[in-house]
Amino acid sequence: MLVIRTQQMEALRTARLREFESRVVRHVKQYFPKECAALGEQGTVSRVRSATARAFNRGLTAQPYVTRFVTLAFALGGDFDQSDKYLWISEIFNDGRYSPEVQLDLVTQLAIQRFDPKTPPQEEVEEEALEAAEQSEAEEEFDGIEIGEEPPAADPDLPEPYDGELPPDPEEEPFPELPDYAKLDPHFSTGT
Repeated sequence: MLVIRTQQMEALRTARLREFESRVVRHVKQYFPKECAALGEQGTVSRVRSATARAFNRGLTAQPYVTRFVTLAFALGGDFDQSDKYLWISEIFNDGRYSPEVQLDLVTQLAIQRFDPKTPPQEEVEEEALEAAEQSEAEEEFDGIEIGEEPPAADPDLPEPYDGELPPDPEEEPFPELPDYAKLDPHFSTGT
């Protein structure tokens, strides 16, 4: 009969953790080369270890979630989940209504929306989907023009459609551009 002692189990666990840590360090070096260069080898490993420990403390244990948490620590700053700069993040992580995985998903989606101006807010996406559904229902009811029938003449009082770009809204503050390294990182993928 094979008996594995507690010390042996702890050694296996530590070895697996170091292997995971090594993969995550390679990952962040690939996607955050400037940050890693500024931190140096020990600083990079230290930030990975610190973020991994905080992810575990928040209840995130699956490797993809821990990796995404570490990725956010490099994209937004080492203490992004505790920083006064991102109070909205700590509010989400402290909201007991959601599982740790859902909390991380919410933080990731909101971070992408805040820092990538090309990503529309969730409300806009939902509104567009609702409008498209209503439009398809309306099209089904529309009798329209029969094939071969001439379309009605254009109203001469209406202006021509505008084909150019609209000027930016002076009231609207632009979002900061998401750094190129974060755009390439698959852990920032919106699934679209």
